[in-house]
Amino acid sequence: MTTTGTETPLTQSRLFWFWIPLFLSWLLMTAEGPIIHAALTRLPDSIVTLAAFGIVMSLSVTIESPVIMLLSTSTALADRWSSYLVLRRFTIHLNIAMTVVALLFGFCDPFYDALVLDLLKVPEKIAEAAQEGMKIMVLWSAAIGWRRFHQGLLIRYGATRQITIGTAIRCFFAISSAFTAGFVFEMSGVRAGSIGLMSGVLTEALFIHWATGQVKREKLAAMPEQETTLSYGDVARFHLPLAATSIMSLLAQPLITAGLARMDQPERSLAAWPVIFSMLLIFRSPAFAIPELVIAKTKALANDAVIRRFCFSIAFLSSGIMALLLIFPGMEWLLLNATGLKPELTELALVGLLACVTMPFFQTIKNWQRGILMTRKETGHIYWGMAMNLGLIVVLVALGVWQGWSGVTTGGAALAAATALESAYLYLGTRRGKQNSQLA
Repeated sequence: MTTTGTETPLTQSRLFWFWIPLFLSWLLMTAEGPIIHAALTRLPDSIVTLAAFGIVMSLSVTIESPVIMLLSTSTALADRWSSYLVLRRFTIHLNIAMTVVALLFGFCDPFYDALVLDLLKVPEKIAEAAQEGMKIMVLWSAAIGWRRFHQGLLIRYGATRQITIGTAIRCFFAISSAFTAGFVFEMSGVRAGSIGLMSGVLTEALFIHWATGQVKREKLAAMPEQETTLSYGDVARFHLPLAATSIMSLLAQPLITAGLARMDQPERSLAAWPVIFSMLLIFRSPAFAIPELVIAKTKALANDAVIRRFCFSIAFLSSGIMALLLIFPGMEWLLLNATGLKPELTELALVGLLACVTMPFFQTIKNWQRGILMTRKETGHIYWGMAMNLGLIVVLVALGVWQGWSGVTTGGAALAAATALESAYLYLGTRRGKQNSQLA
């Protein structure tokens, strides 16, 4: 690999030390769910509680979906102070819109009932318990949006360690608040879990806002302005395909939930699925930091081979470790002891996890390709890849309902197959784009 001037060559070691704080942040966030689930399993009426909390999480992350990609948007576009101001205004407007949607879900009964009872066909007892949580989670999307916007600044200017610290603070407050609410104040499991999540993300958003102060003063404000400035429309054109991608991505959860509610043993499947999804998030977490790594480090064509090797290493390790835990009794031990899942639900969860064991591999490949496309500002391709993903999930879940397949097996297999399809589409798309650019 050639470099110019005093530029330091990109190596696997440099990539690792840039990636590790981002990975640890994602790992802490994904571990937060199973720990809270472990508390909920020890509260009264745990099956209904877990199922209801799963509904709360599915709806909350779906509402937040337009703000999730603010991390990538900020990383890619916050190259000077004027750009930061435009991005901040866009973030505020988007956060307000998502808060209005959250208010409708939490406090407008006809709106909530039409979706959860009529469309998703969630049992009434579970739906009623879940609405308590939705009322508590009203500011969830706004806090997530503000935090991810500022995390993008930290990533762009190399202050990734602050992101890990912020996530550790979030996990501490989330877990301690949930346990306090559930076991000290004896609140319902859904209310305790929602309070934990909300307090954690608010605390993290405040810390990250404070942590970016030095970056904004010393690095961002010092960047020279250019003749061509970033406009509000530029931000919208870059971000909206990513927001649509996130919406479709997170719609997968409610769609699978709707399928589980229509398949055999809906209460047991709905209770096991949040634990399955939380465990799956842990093994996918190494992939979640990949897009920002690619955006930050793809500064020369010579870096492509180094980044490709790193991404494939992460992909094989993620699915490989998950497979080993499933082959040996490690996963069963985690489900029974770490999450406190009941034996009758543990067997169901193991089957569901086995069905999606390839997903961490393809998640890494997919996110690598997304990072390349974001660097090229070709975010429309990312949207179409996710559209194919969601379409396959709809087909497979509908087929599972029609054929009466096992709910958790269908859900896991649908996620894995859809992610594989999307990663293949994006991989072929980026290869064609590279060939076209070389010909040009």
